[in-house]
Amino acid sequence: MIGCICLKHITIGGSDQMGNMMSGFDLISKIYQKRVYGLTLPLITSEMGDKFGKSAGNAVWLSPNKTSPFTFYQFWVRMSDADAEKMLKLFTFDSLNSIKDLVQRHKQKPEERLAQKKLAEYLTTLVHGAEGLQKAHLATQALYKGSTNAINSLSVDEIKSLFEGATVVEIMPEPGQDVLNVAMEAGCFPTKSKRLK
Repeated sequence: MIGCICLKHITIGGSDQMGNMMSGFDLISKIYQKRVYGLTLPLITSEMGDKFGKSAGNAVWLSPNKTSPFTFYQFWVRMSDADAEKMLKLFTFDSLNSIKDLVQRHKQKPEERLAQKKLAEYLTTLVHGAEGLQKAHLATQALYKGSTNAINSLSVDEIKSLFEGATVVEIMPEPGQDVLNVAMEAGCFPTKSKRLK
């Protein structure tokens, strides 16, 4: 949730910003002798009651420079079932009956994450456009389904964004060095016996 948005004579903010808004009202009325109004909105919270927001560390940005379409899409896909249903009601224009039907289908095969995917597709398209959604799908296929065609369709920057926050090791492989030795040099495995088979 954003902090507060101040328009000409109205302030809009989350319900947790009421104290800040009241302080602003007092200041404006004393200095400018103007009447101002405030509108508070309920905080968007998880099923555990935790708020979504930058101060809680679980926010996504609307700017692709701060949150890539892939990360944005995955944020919604990874949401719990209860939160997905709640967010579908808050962030889409789907009818309640349509959402109820989707949730019922989701409950029959929860591993397919139908509710989360619908939410992720809707919001990614809204924020990043059809092109952003396509990039998110390609990145998802490349990372989670091992699709080499999807990897070939991504730019170098898009591939880098898939591993945002991961440790990066730069090495110069020597001629004749095999993949295992390169992986060991990069620190992928503590010992050769611990390597993936």
